[in-house]
This record gives sequence, C-alpha cells and structure tokens, in this order.
Amino acid sequence: MKILHILSSDDQYGSAKSFLELLVKERQSNDVEPYVVIPRKNKIAEACEKNEVEYLVVDYEQFQIPKHDNALIFALKYTAHFLNYCVKNKKAIRKIAIFASSKGIDLIHTNSSVIDLGAELHNKLKIPHVWHLREFGKEDFNFYSLKKNTIQYMNCNTDRFLCISEAMKKNWVERGIDEKKITVICHGVDASKFTESVDKPSTVKVNGVMCGSFSKGKGQHILLEALNQLSEVEKKNIHVDFYGKAEGNYYETCMKKINEYKLEDVVSIKGFTSSMTEKLTKYNVGFNCSNAEAMGRVTIEYMLSGLCPVVSQSGANIEIVGDHNCGLMYKNGKTGLTEALRCLINNPSVISKYAQRGSKVAKELYDSNKNIDKIIETFRTEQSLYKNFQK
Repeated sequence: MKILHILSSDDQYGSAKSFLELLVKERQSNDVEPYVVIPRKNKIAEACEKNEVEYLVVDYEQFQIPKHDNALIFALKYTAHFLNYCVKNKKAIRKIAIFASSKGIDLIHTNSSVIDLGAELHNKLKIPHVWHLREFGKEDFNFYSLKKNTIQYMNCNTDRFLCISEAMKKNWVERGIDEKKITVICHGVDASKFTESVDKPSTVKVNGVMCGSFSKGKGQHILLEALNQLSEVEKKNIHVDFYGKAEGNYYETCMKKINEYKLEDVVSIKGFTSSMTEKLTKYNVGFNCSNAEAMGRVTIEYMLSGLCPVVSQSGANIEIVGDHNCGLMYKNGKTGLTEALRCLINNPSVISKYAQRGSKVAKELYDSNKNIDKIIETFRTEQSLYKNFQK
C-alpha cells in the first residue's frame, strides 16, 4: 500500500513529532510504502532522507489561519493569505496530482486539520482520503477558515477522520463532522525514548517545567499569575523552567508579567530545545495549562519521565489525568492553579505518588508503539473498503 502523507509547515511540535513516529513505523512494515509532501524543506525532509523516504517539496498555504485580535490587521493578513492560498494551492494540487499518479498512490493521509490539499486530491484522483484532526481550531489556535461551508466540504471529501482524543471527537462532531466517519486513536508517545526521573526525597521543593511555544492557548500567563499569588515563603519552595519558542507579542506580555510580579528568581525562560526528553529527567513536576488540550502529548511525556503532571481541566487532560487519577487537575484559571501549587508545596509526598501512578498509566495506554499500529490498520481498512466500493 502506497500512502501519500501531506503535512503542514510544522516540523518540530506535536503534529510533526507524531507523524515522524508514524513514518518510522511504516518503514518497518512490509506492506506500506510512504511518500511525503511538505510546503518547504525542513526537518521533516531531513527525517525522510534519513529513513530513505521519497518526498516532494511544493509551496502551498493553510486553509485555516489564526484570527488576529486587531480587525484591521486581520483583514489585511486574511486578504494576503487568501490570495496566496488561491494561487499557490492551485499550482500545488497540479504538481502533487502528477506526483501521486506517477507513484501509483493508494491512499492520501492529511496530517493536520489546517491543510486541505488531501481533500482536493481525493476529489481529483478518486483516491481514499484519511484526515487527521489534531487541533480544535478556534479554542486552541483561534483559527479562521478560508472556505465557506468548511464542515460540509470536509465531510464530502474524506473517507475517515482520525481524532487524537475523545475531546477532539466531541468538538468536531458538535461542529458538524459526520460522527460515523470518525475513529479515535490517541497517537501517544514513544515510551522507549523516555527515562524516568530518579526518585527524590519528599522534602525537595517543586522543581517544575512547562513545555510548549509561548501562545495564549498554552496558558503560560496563567501559571505566572498563579505563582504571583503565592507568598514569599511559598515562592522559595518552587521554581519553574519554561521551554519552547519564545517570541512574539504574547511572549513579550509574559516577560512583562515576570518583571511586574518580580518572579525573576522563581522562573527561567529556556527557549526551544531539541533534547527535551533528556532534560525532563531533572524535574519532578510538569505543567500543562492549555485552555483546550487536543491530545495531551506533553502531559504524556511528563508522565513517561516520572513527573507529577499538573494540568488544566480541559480537553484530553481530563481523559489522561482526571479519568485515571494520576496527577493534579485544576479548575481553569489562576485561582485553581494556585491551589494546586500550594497542594504540592505543602504536601510534597503527592508528587511521587502521582508520578508513579502516571508513569504506569502512560506506559499501558499511551505508548505510540502500540497505537500507531491502529492508525496503519485504519489506512489498510479504508483502502480495502474503497477498492471494494469501486468494483
């Protein structure tokens, strides 16, 4: 089975990490031959070359874009993006169609909800299409679609939707996606790449970490505001390092809060790192303050590294942490998070308790080595159904 994977521009965060794990697994399969399409040469291209996977670089744009708070700026950006989308994607579809036909592609896989070329090619080439829904859209990235009747368009040009959590499924069904076409498979994380933290004495202070690029949806500001609510004595018993892309207006807002709240000795900004798995072992608590967590990948990474997860009561966090009682889940907002911080500071023994429970749950339920097989089997099923339907 020859699969054409079409990716967004992300080459270092959640969707990219999940795809690369899928790609490696496909290369190990005897009956799957993957091909990849990307909008620019990046780290995905490097991974393809390393794994001897043929790829095509062709310029194209997303059909869903973040909506700016300033109406005038958004109008200008929307107009420019829409024009680029119309021109670039029309050319891209022609090039990809030629490429797909020459390779005898059996199935198209779109890796993100923000790109629609897979749907266009499904209609043009009459090839089965599986569309991965990894983002809520408005709730996490405030996306705005360039297409009218987006949901109807998606339903009509997709054979199977893959949602990465039950929360994701619920969100898209409420928006109108055909529930009968949805399969929920939490991709998970490759457990073999993670090492648990060495057990620390219960008297150790909270040594926290928060991973993810600075964005309002990730909620770094909520953690800063919660830290500001602590007393000076409490602040001496906690430190949090922030990892992830640190730039833009939101990042500047967070830096102002750090200065305003005098948190220079309580937090550190570490920036992006490609060796996060090794660094996680230095911490005992991991924070996920997202207001709409899609899959909870970073939460699972904390759990596999032996950290106690502290997560917002949103999206997939509820499924991962709340349903299995393997971490602290707080009611969204600074008040709930402040209470969680005080719980850790005043009861350090809960850190190791939740860490041990979380590690066990993550290995049993969220190891991608188990779940990727389900994704590949879905590809096989959809190709088989399409073939039988065409007869």
